[in-house]
Amino acid sequence: MKSDSNIGSIFNNEIDQDFKTLDRFIKIAEATRILNFSSVVSIHQMIERKEINSYSIPETTATRVLLSDILSIKSKNHEVGSSDHSPQKKSRGRPRKYSNL
Repeated sequence: MKSDSNIGSIFNNEIDQDFKTLDRFIKIAEATRILNFSSVVSIHQMIERKEINSYSIPETTATRVLLSDILSIKSKNHEVGSSDHSPQKKSRGRPRKYSNL
């Protein structure tokens, strides 16, 4: 009996790890919250500039994005923020929250 329960616990641990690494679609509002943006407009602009791929899921009207894409942007943004910035030529206009990396 103990061997059956050990096999079951090993199987359950493997399933838990698969769900942790499984990529999923998230709403634009959730992506906004993860990236600490103040508005969903920023995410829509990133989609228009083809920086993020958007997806339409059948039987829903909401546009979705992949969680892995948002997390990779967040990690890139964090890396850029922590490194020393070299002087760059300033562009005209209002600065973007997210710049092309």
